[in-house]
Amino acid sequence: MQISISQDTSHKLANLSFICACFVAYIHTCPATADFSPLWWFLTLGRSGIGSTAVPLFFVIAGFLLVGHYGEKGWWPRELWKRVWSLLVPYCLWKVLYAFSYGAVALGHIMTEASSQHMGAGQMLREMGSVIGESLMSGGPGHLWFIRALFLLVIAAPLLFWPLAKNRRFATGTMAVMLALYVIFCPGTRGEEPYSQIWWCFYFMLGAYLRNWPVALRMPKWSAVLLLLCCLPGYGFFWYGRTAGTNSLPVLYQFSLLGAMVALWVLVPRTKWPQWLTSCSFAIYLMHCLFSYRMALVGALFPAFEGTLMSIPGYLVYGALVVGSCVAVTHFLRRFLPRTARALFGGR
Repeated sequence: MQISISQDTSHKLANLSFICACFVAYIHTCPATADFSPLWWFLTLGRSGIGSTAVPLFFVIAGFLLVGHYGEKGWWPRELWKRVWSLLVPYCLWKVLYAFSYGAVALGHIMTEASSQHMGAGQMLREMGSVIGESLMSGGPGHLWFIRALFLLVIAAPLLFWPLAKNRRFATGTMAVMLALYVIFCPGTRGEEPYSQIWWCFYFMLGAYLRNWPVALRMPKWSAVLLLLCCLPGYGFFWYGRTAGTNSLPVLYQFSLLGAMVALWVLVPRTKWPQWLTSCSFAIYLMHCLFSYRMALVGALFPAFEGTLMSIPGYLVYGALVVGSCVAVTHFLRRFLPRTARALFGGR
């Protein structure tokens, strides 16, 4: 039986997905900075702090949406087949695109060194092929791990959703166990850390739990802002400890992350944002590294431009250019190459 959601909740989820996609773009738009400088603290509290809610919230949203079909006749094969086209196909296509992109960049570097090293065309192409092959065989680029992880969670969804459908007490006990495992084994939320599958499952199941057993959250926006500000010291202490090599108390990070997620949910408006913007969330997630890396190359070639990025305003503008470029390319492809866009973005 499908559990319906209100129009306001649907709009809030779409708005939140777009915000999370922008967070991810800013996370990977990372200028070099000296440890503990003002820019370092801004990036730590903003990009590595509040911005780190992005992927966990993506897992929560995915679980929230998928569990609505739990219990329908044939729901799992049908939803799994949908995710083959909406997740697995884009994952494979973008993995190939990024591999050839890295190969093209490597070829540019090789060509600049070819004259000094007396390198022939055949050897240059072999070097480029090696870079492409290594990229295809590795887990890179880094951000695509989430697509792979989400597809694996969809495969495991019947098992993960079963304890959440029994009754509220059993479901709450299950989530308490998952929270304990998360606190004990997962000091961060990086996709390839040891035991990272635990936090994938925790947030995915949290979304399903909140859909099955809604929690009334009556919090004024001013208190959500206060909660968000209270999470910042936990982020700061955690990343300061990791950078300085001292005890970073991961539990502070974990509960600061949960608190920031609650605050963001309250603060995100229910009013519908323009669809031309929110419909680009998945596309921004998939392609942003292409633009952030190209802009980093421009900064390396033009030191004066790179210097403008070593400031808080420069970083904010830099990330906005990455997001804007992704939105522009998405709509260009949808307008002039609609079939290609459907394949690359999973029908979105």
